[in-house]
Amino acid sequence: MVLAPAARTRPQCLFRADPVGNFAVSERRLMDMRNAIKPLVVVPFVAIIAACGGGGGTADTIPADADVVVHATSSITFDAKDYTANSGAISIAYSNESAIRHTLIVAKDGSKEPDFKLVVNKKGDVDSGTITLTAGTYTLLCDVPGHSNMKATFTVK
Repeated sequence: MVLAPAARTRPQCLFRADPVGNFAVSERRLMDMRNAIKPLVVVPFVAIIAACGGGGGTADTIPADADVVVHATSSITFDAKDYTANSGAISIAYSNESAIRHTLIVAKDGSKEPDFKLVVNKKGDVDSGTITLTAGTYTLLCDVPGHSNMKATFTVK
């Protein structure tokens, strides 16, 4: 008994040429292509819209009664090298002008002042808090790894 070789099936071609050489696509194949492309178009579009947020909320604002306002800039620095305030309860506002996370802590003689840390996670975020300090020279700094150049002198009178 001799077996005939298995019949080879030719893959279906998406495009077919007519005798003149023009390519044509069957209506069914065209619909298949459209259905295959829809997720590739819709998913990124939905992701872009979701990233934009609702748009109904208001941006964080700096408190009007802040004694000191510090801005984290996009160059991973503070907006100033020196800040000044009067001793006692000091209200500090921290604004993020950068797209990355920053923190603000107060240190004196290399030791962090306890119970005070401001965090801004993304551009436009504002955090504020109050700290009680006596007269002296302090350091404001960001303790996020790699942000060691974010230092400023904070003089309390």
